[in-house]
Amino acid sequence: MRKLAPLRMIEAAMTPRPATPMARVSALESALYMRNQLLRDTDWASMAHSIEVRTPLVDATLLSKTAAIVGSTGEAASKALLADAPSRPLPPQMKGRIKTGFTTPISTWQQQSVPGGAPNRGRSTASANAPWARTWAIAVAARSGATG
Repeated sequence: MRKLAPLRMIEAAMTPRPATPMARVSALESALYMRNQLLRDTDWASMAHSIEVRTPLVDATLLSKTAAIVGSTGEAASKALLADAPSRPLPPQMKGRIKTGFTTPISTWQQQSVPGGAPNRGRSTASANAPWARTWAIAVAARSGATG
């Protein structure tokens, strides 16, 4: 833990100290979770299929110029500001659209790459509704002889 120095990393992400609780969470998410998790996940998932993915709104210049505005408003207001920022703002039906979510197709990839479908789907340890990671862990354990 001394070598990783997580508290020093968090302190660096919070310098200068954001003024509001929302701004502090945003700073931590941008510096730690987005950089170390989301962008890495996007990178490996896209490269697995030879797809080039760019994240145009992950821009240090844009973030530095908008951080003060976003930090001083609520989440809904900051999204509305971004939607209204172009010379031709987004239409109301796009701004008011409900959130649809996003998932990666890992479960589908498993089913397509394993003969007979996803590994161990019929076993009681991995039901048809099991998350892909559990199904994958069971398959790896079975292959390594770690299961009974």
